[in-house]
Amino acid sequence: MVTVPKTIRIGIDIDVAITVFMRLPEKLNIVTLFKTSSLKTIAGASRSFRGKPVQFRVFGLKPSLKVIQHPLDVVIFDTLGNRVKQYLKVTDDYGVFGGFLQLSSVTKLGDWRIQVSQSGSKETKTFAVEEYELPKFEVKVSLLNPPLKEDNNFVIRVTAIYTFGKPVEGIAVIQIKSSSSWVKDIYLEKNIKIHGKVDVRISTWDLYPQFGEYYRIFAKVNETVTGKDANDTEDFHFESDPWQARFSPGIPSTFKPGLTYTIIVKIEKSDGSRIKHTKEKAKLILSYDYSIIENKRTRTEKKVFFNKDVSINKNGAIIQQVSFPAIANSGRIYASISTLALY
Repeated sequence: MVTVPKTIRIGIDIDVAITVFMRLPEKLNIVTLFKTSSLKTIAGASRSFRGKPVQFRVFGLKPSLKVIQHPLDVVIFDTLGNRVKQYLKVTDDYGVFGGFLQLSSVTKLGDWRIQVSQSGSKETKTFAVEEYELPKFEVKVSLLNPPLKEDNNFVIRVTAIYTFGKPVEGIAVIQIKSSSSWVKDIYLEKNIKIHGKVDVRISTWDLYPQFGEYYRIFAKVNETVTGKDANDTEDFHFESDPWQARFSPGIPSTFKPGLTYTIIVKIEKSDGSRIKHTKEKAKLILSYDYSIIENKRTRTEKKVFFNKDVSINKNGAIIQQVSFPAIANSGRIYASISTLALY
């Protein structure tokens, strides 16, 4: 515990020096166990590849961690124990020797050894020689929007990404042909530089007069560095309408007159993808059939009882609750948006 004099004013910085006194035992034995010297081998990596260089450094250390200034013998063995290369009685002004070994393209695969000897000490470092694999990458081709006959153009997107997430740089080759295996003609071909991703705008009229056909996009990316390539395909056809609609499979096929009946219609893009929030309205028309008996004869009449413009919610769905009249025998639902109609 330190006692501060009462004369010290509050807010003043002071320095405190503490001296510790302790009694040592009469005898103090210090025992250190160590080898006379140790060798260190540092390879550039724990593995290498066929056709690639292997670099290493070797040196000996005294217990004081000073480098030993004695010559070194360095021998490299392959996986079968064959002596491939050796450096005898080598050193430099600092006691550290750096070596280099160029592996051939037919080098034996497996564990290799670097053996170092100095002043009676010996050390071995093992490294693996493996087959070199070129970086793998994946190519994807897609359409940003469904191609429409009345549009002037459409956009094809090509992406090329390495499996470790980096973009591929190279040349993208895009071909459009018929999806039929019987037709060999290439209707359109474009070559364009790519760095991970590229969007290519295609004129609709470049494919005229083959509008009625189903097409196949073939996209190949050739990597600049290694010349390796990968490809992908996507089939498409020209749509007449940008929308498609389908009734929810959960809508019951029967109704009870006078009770609430919920109608759910899903509005999608023509390729089945979800639409963004739209202010456009949909037309929903409902009719029913009922029976009239006259002169002991029965005839069926139809009547519309619901005809309204309804909103499409943010999920691209029309949800409407109705109640069929008590006289209704059967009903019909008609939904439309722009030129699209669904019964």
